[in-house]
Amino acid sequence: MLRIQYYSRFFIFGLLSLAIAMPAKANDTDATQVIDKMQNVSLNASLKASPANSNNSQSSSQSSSQSSSQSSSNDVVAQVNAVSQLSDVRTTDWAFTSLQSLVERYGCISGYPDRTFRGKQALSRYEFAAGLNACLDKINEIISAGLADKVGKEDLDTLRKLQEEFAAELATLRGRVDSLEAKTTKLEAQQFSTTTKLSGEAIFAVSGASAGRDTIASPFFGSAPSRNNIVFQNRVRLDLLTTFTGSDRLRTRLQAGNAQPLTTFSNTGAASLLATNDGRLGFDDSTTATNNNSVFLETLDYSFSLGDRARLTIFANGGNHFYYADTINPYLDDQGGGKGAISRFGERNPIYGINGNGAGFGLNYKISDAFKLDLGYLANTANQPTKSTGSGLTGGNYSALAQLVFQPSQQFKAGW
Repeated sequence: MLRIQYYSRFFIFGLLSLAIAMPAKANDTDATQVIDKMQNVSLNASLKASPANSNNSQSSSQSSSQSSSQSSSNDVVAQVNAVSQLSDVRTTDWAFTSLQSLVERYGCISGYPDRTFRGKQALSRYEFAAGLNACLDKINEIISAGLADKVGKEDLDTLRKLQEEFAAELATLRGRVDSLEAKTTKLEAQQFSTTTKLSGEAIFAVSGASAGRDTIASPFFGSAPSRNNIVFQNRVRLDLLTTFTGSDRLRTRLQAGNAQPLTTFSNTGAASLLATNDGRLGFDDSTTATNNNSVFLETLDYSFSLGDRARLTIFANGGNHFYYADTINPYLDDQGGGKGAISRFGERNPIYGINGNGAGFGLNYKISDAFKLDLGYLANTANQPTKSTGSGLTGGNYSALAQLVFQPSQQFKAGW
């Protein structure tokens, strides 16, 4: 079993093509019978192979395959159509004629990604079996196409002998291919969707806040205890990201949580004692209606490209300016996720949170490689039609943003 594994690629593929140089004719019946016989030999060998024999085969090729993998960690082969495409094969090489015959007659020789053949490199039995299997597949294609007269009988005899010699390795390789195909079929059948990806995030937080004294006064009204209890809070997000063209994105976000501001007058989940939301934890975006672990639609938006320079985002629910605009804080802003700063103020400038959780649009336009423009409009009462309440897309509370971003390099960015 060891007599072939240390031979060079030149020697092995020269051996494979010995009978191809002067082929004899074979009719369809003879060729088909030989191929069938060869396939039966491989099948019987795979059925009779014991675990011990399989382990011995793997052990015998271990030393050579290790040296091969160390010399080239990404040896993905590339099909060649002419020997001249192999940069390290010369016409003076002793196996040149054999390689040329295999390439031109059967097209079953492959090179490495850098278009080299590496003929002097050690070859394991499994590597040779892979090459042999490629030639068998090519000959099967030729015979199936009714071109059996193109295959020499001596070629078939040589392949039959080689297949008997490498029956165990061929069976192993084909078993691996069948296993991969079965796994691929299973994944395709069980995948969530062909157009939608599901991603999620779960946050568990143990936190507390203290001002170092018994009470803390608000600059706007009253005071409250500053030493509140340590709390255990959570938030879970599920994002359904759908694309219809490959360049667009429909985001449907479901959310549930029970976070409340750490400095507050009561347990109702109202704004913090400082009368601002910027002191809240970065993931705490709940309201009095949603801080009870109820599932609700947190965000619904659709973004798509307008030519090569512009991208438009339409917000139907839960829109925020920081969802489309560049907040110029790439290392700390995670759009309210669990990877950003600990507080909202640490994530981004408060201007990006004005009149959030509304409906509207955001537009990004690339002026040049260094300049881009962000424009947006949001209304958080856009779904309410009654005029008397000051509602609607343009009749109620709204915010508009225009921002010019200058980024001459990866290390510097500024916005106005």
